[in-house]
Amino acid sequence: MKALLTPRPAAALERLVSQLEIGEPLPYVLGRWEFFGLEIELSPDVLIPRPETELLVERAIGWLRVHPDLRHAADVGTGSGCIGIALAANIPDLRVMGSDISSAAVKMAQRNAEKNGGGAAHGIPGL
Repeated sequence: MKALLTPRPAAALERLVSQLEIGEPLPYVLGRWEFFGLEIELSPDVLIPRPETELLVERAIGWLRVHPDLRHAADVGTGSGCIGIALAANIPDLRVMGSDISSAAVKMAQRNAEKNGGGAAHGIPGL
């Protein structure tokens, strides 16, 4: 059985495929990507989180669990905020301060923090 798309969804799909055909990365086309079990909003204003970065987060979580008296972290050049947000999501009493030179990146990181745990309520005062 063949299903036909109505004109509006067909046009949207055609735009998405066109973006892929000109080399736009899939995470930018989708506008989001999964990172460390969290859905992270993305745009060309920030870098796409790489799988290797999840290894960094795993190592940091392990280190933080061994050092329960150290509960402040800085995420300099935070971009989408994925690293700081993933750390705060896994170490609830961690206070993360994220910063970026790009105001567009800071706004995106703030949205991602709110969507994935509540920003300042989740220990991320700088986002």
